[in-house]
Amino acid sequence: MNKLKLMKKFNKLFLFLFLSLVFSSCSTSKEYAIDWTEIRNELQPMINMLEMGLYTDFLNTYVDPRLVHLQGGASSMLADFDATKRSELLTTLKQAKEIQPFIDTEKKIATFDGENFIRPLAFQKIGDRWYLINNANQIEGN
Repeated sequence: MNKLKLMKKFNKLFLFLFLSLVFSSCSTSKEYAIDWTEIRNELQPMINMLEMGLYTDFLNTYVDPRLVHLQGGASSMLADFDATKRSELLTTLKQAKEIQPFIDTEKKIATFDGENFIRPLAFQKIGDRWYLINNANQIEGN
């Protein structure tokens, strides 16, 4: 039963990392330009961490800390972050480097999605950092 519970939690994490239900039109404001630059600058370090196999560091650094806490820490999350899921995330991050995200400036959410994407990839700015999310409405306190 505990394994089933853990799998369900990880499925939520997996969805959290890859899916986004929040889409809005792109903005051309100064805020948009700053946000896009900040996110774009984070993509390569994310890719590097995954390619170097630093999965726990990746989860602690780039996944919404509220989710990491809810899931019992990065070590707990790592148990289900298998090679297939890591590969899909790596592919999606590389694809995200090639396109501009849709920006929701009110919620500070950036969503990357493209024709060849496995899944949409969404980030939310929390404080001064951008974190991987699924749907900002899934975690209270936004």
